[in-house]
Amino acid sequence: MEKGAHRSTLEEMLQADPSEAADSENILPAFREHFGNGTIIPLGGLIYVLGLDGIIINIADDSILLKKLPSIDNLLSKKGHNYFAVAYAVK
Repeated sequence: MEKGAHRSTLEEMLQADPSEAADSENILPAFREHFGNGTIIPLGGLIYVLGLDGIIINIADDSILLKKLPSIDNLLSKKGHNYFAVAYAVK
Protein backbone atom coordinates (compact mmCIF):
# COMPACT_ATOMS: atom_id res chain seq x y z
CA MET A 1 0.00 0.00 0.00
CA GLU A 2 1.30 3.44 -0.90
CA LYS A 3 2.38 5.75 1.87
CA GLY A 4 -0.58 7.82 3.02
CA ALA A 5 -3.07 5.55 1.23
CA HIS A 6 -6.27 4.74 3.07
CA ARG A 7 -7.38 1.12 3.36
CA SER A 8 -11.17 0.99 3.16
CA THR A 9 -13.07 -0.64 5.98
CA LEU A 10 -15.63 -3.34 5.32
CA GLU A 11 -18.38 -0.87 6.15
CA GLU A 12 -17.03 1.64 3.60
CA MET A 13 -16.87 -1.03 0.92
CA LEU A 14 -20.42 -2.18 1.65
CA GLN A 15 -21.67 1.39 1.32
CA ALA A 16 -19.73 2.16 -1.87
CA ASP A 17 -20.15 -1.16 -3.70
CA PRO A 18 -21.30 -4.30 -1.87
CA SER A 19 -19.84 -6.52 -4.62
CA GLU A 20 -16.34 -5.36 -3.58
CA ALA A 21 -16.82 -6.52 0.03
CA ALA A 22 -16.85 -10.27 -0.54
CA ASP A 23 -16.91 -12.37 2.61
CA SER A 24 -14.43 -14.90 1.24
CA GLU A 25 -14.22 -17.09 4.33
CA ASN A 26 -17.94 -17.81 4.16
CA ILE A 27 -18.39 -18.38 0.42
CA LEU A 28 -17.71 -22.14 0.40
CA PRO A 29 -19.58 -22.86 3.67
CA ALA A 30 -22.59 -20.96 2.26
CA PHE A 31 -22.30 -22.91 -0.99
CA ARG A 32 -22.34 -26.20 0.96
CA GLU A 33 -25.35 -25.01 2.96
CA HIS A 34 -27.39 -24.07 -0.11
CA PHE A 35 -26.13 -26.70 -2.54
CA GLY A 36 -25.44 -29.78 -0.42
CA ASN A 37 -24.89 -31.99 -3.48
CA GLY A 38 -22.69 -29.42 -5.20
CA THR A 39 -19.08 -29.94 -6.14
CA ILE A 40 -16.16 -27.85 -4.93
CA ILE A 41 -12.81 -28.22 -6.67
CA PRO A 42 -9.79 -26.64 -4.93
CA LEU A 43 -7.47 -25.00 -7.46
CA GLY A 44 -4.44 -24.04 -5.37
CA GLY A 45 -2.81 -20.74 -6.20
CA LEU A 46 -1.60 -19.92 -2.70
CA ILE A 47 2.09 -19.92 -3.61
CA TYR A 48 1.50 -17.60 -6.56
CA VAL A 49 -0.83 -15.09 -4.92
CA LEU A 50 0.70 -14.85 -1.47
CA GLY A 51 4.24 -16.07 -1.97
CA LEU A 52 5.16 -14.41 -5.25
CA ASP A 53 2.96 -11.33 -5.43
CA GLY A 54 5.05 -8.49 -6.77
CA ILE A 55 8.30 -10.45 -7.00
CA ILE A 56 7.72 -13.07 -9.70
CA ILE A 57 8.81 -10.59 -12.36
CA ASN A 58 12.27 -10.61 -10.75
CA ILE A 59 12.71 -14.37 -11.18
CA ALA A 60 14.40 -15.52 -14.37
CA ASP A 61 12.23 -17.48 -16.81
CA ASP A 62 14.64 -20.43 -16.77
CA SER A 63 14.85 -20.49 -12.96
CA ILE A 64 14.67 -23.86 -11.21
CA LEU A 65 12.32 -22.20 -8.74
CA LEU A 66 9.79 -21.40 -11.49
CA LYS A 67 9.98 -24.98 -12.71
CA LYS A 68 9.25 -26.31 -9.21
CA LEU A 69 6.44 -23.88 -8.30
CA PRO A 70 3.60 -25.92 -9.83
CA SER A 71 4.66 -28.96 -7.78
CA ILE A 72 4.99 -26.89 -4.59
CA ASP A 73 1.57 -25.31 -5.17
CA ASN A 74 0.05 -28.74 -5.83
CA LEU A 75 1.46 -30.09 -2.54
CA LEU A 76 0.03 -27.12 -0.64
CA SER A 77 -3.32 -27.60 -2.34
CA LYS A 78 -3.45 -31.28 -1.38
CA LYS A 79 -2.83 -30.23 2.24
CA GLY A 80 -5.85 -27.92 2.05
CA HIS A 81 -4.04 -24.64 1.42
CA ASN A 82 -5.88 -23.13 -1.53
CA TYR A 83 -6.46 -19.60 -2.68
CA PHE A 84 -8.84 -20.45 -5.52
CA ALA A 85 -11.67 -22.92 -5.96
CA VAL A 86 -14.48 -23.54 -8.39
CA ALA A 87 -17.90 -24.64 -7.22
CA TYR A 88 -20.90 -25.84 -9.18
CA ALA A 89 -24.21 -27.55 -8.62
CA VAL A 90 -26.76 -29.11 -10.93
CA LYS A 91 -30.44 -28.65 -10.14
